[in-house]
Amino acid sequence: MKNAFKWLGCLAILLTIASFISAQDPIVGRWQRIQKSPNGDINLIFIFRADSTYDGIVNGKAFTNGRYFIKNDTISVSDNGCNLAYYGTYKLKYYAQDSLLFTAISDTCQERYQGANGLACKKLPKK
Repeated sequence: MKNAFKWLGCLAILLTIASFISAQDPIVGRWQRIQKSPNGDINLIFIFRADSTYDGIVNGKAFTNGRYFIKNDTISVSDNGCNLAYYGTYKLKYYAQDSLLFTAISDTCQERYQGANGLACKKLPKK
C-alpha cells in the first residue's frame, strides 16, 4: 500500500510539471494549399519552424521566407517580398484539427495581403 501511495505521489508531481511545459505551437510544421489555375494546379507549401521562421515554396521552388510571431489567435508575418522589418497581422482559425485559415487584420503589403487573406491550408503529416 505504501508503494502505491509513493507511485501516486510521483505521478502527481510529474503531471504537475508537465502541465507547466507548453505544448508545441500548432502552426509548426508543413502546410499545403493546392490552387487551381488556368495553367494547371499550383502547389503551395509553407514550412513554419519553432524558431519563428518560415519558408514558402511554389511548385517545388522557394518563393519567400520570413519571420512570424503568434499571440493567441493572431499571427504577425514579415517576408523578403516586402520589407522584412514590416509585419502584417492575420487572424488564425484552426478547424478540422489539420486545417488553418488566415484572415487579414492589417497588412499594407498588397502582394502578401492578396496571397494570404482568406488562404486556407491543410497540415501535412510529418516526414
